[in-house]
This record gives sequence, C-alpha cells and structure tokens, in this order.
Amino acid sequence: MKAKPYEDLGVFLAHSATLEREAAERFYELAAMMKVHNNDALHELFLELARYSVEHVNEVEDICKDHDLPSLKPWEYQWPDLEAPENISYESAHYLMSPKEALEAVYKVELKAEAFYRSISLQASDEDIRKYAHLFAEEEHEHAEAAKRSLEELKLSKGQDEKVDLDPPFMPE
Repeated sequence: MKAKPYEDLGVFLAHSATLEREAAERFYELAAMMKVHNNDALHELFLELARYSVEHVNEVEDICKDHDLPSLKPWEYQWPDLEAPENISYESAHYLMSPKEALEAVYKVELKAEAFYRSISLQASDEDIRKYAHLFAEEEHEHAEAAKRSLEELKLSKGQDEKVDLDPPFMPE
C-alpha cells in the first residue's frame, strides 16, 4: 500500500494531478453529451468548466515537474468516495439537466474538492504538502463561490422550466 496523500508529497501531487485531469475529462464528456442532445446552454457551461480544469491540470503538472511522483494504479488512489472529489457523478448527470441542476452539481463537487484538500492540509506534517493543499483548497473554494454566484444570478433571472422529453427512449418488453 502506498503512503497516504497527506504523508508523501509525491503521492499528494499524483492525487492532485489526477483529480484535476479526471475533472476535465468528465466535464468534456458531459459537454459532449449535452451537445448530442441539443442542450446548448449546458454544452457551453461544461466546455467552460473543462477549460478551467485543464488550466488547473497545467498548474499542478508544472508543480509536479520538480518532484518524483509514483505511478499509482487506479485502485491505489485514496479518495473520500468512489471517485475523485471533483467529478460530477454519472448518476446525477442527464441530458435533460437544467442549468440550475448543473450548477448545483458543480457547486457540490467543488465543495467536495475543497474539503479533500483542506483535510490533507490539516493532517499533513510536511510543510510543502500543507502549502500546496491549502493553495488548492483556496482555488476550489473560489470555484465553489463562482458556482454559487451563478446559481444566485440564475435565481434572479427568469425561471428555467424543466425540460420534458417528448420522445423518451423506448424499451420494448
């Protein structure tokens, strides 16, 4: 078993890079799903979120260049849940999502990512891990606040009607 993310800088950075990389991949997947189903507003939202995640991947990977990172197998990552904290679950995403539902999901995963990093910053004895974990937690906090502001703006604007699928998938018996 590898060290925990709060015990070893390389393990921490490997988790951070993967967290951001997987978030970007998930946002791109969700954007593609929304494009296929003609949900243009969410297609654009998820594309924008994917681009922000790619920026964060690049930031983390720049930090990683100066450190030795272990090659972790997928089952060796130690996430608080089944997936990296910043991933919107497939179960909560659907092609009829409203902007409100999407922003609520984004807000939730940003808070989870912030909590992940805060937890590590509080448990780590290594000064570099604490520093990076605090920095990353602050960034995730900013993202959560941005999602929250977008939700509040959405509430102030004209309400979004729930989409109705007039031609739902059909499964013959």
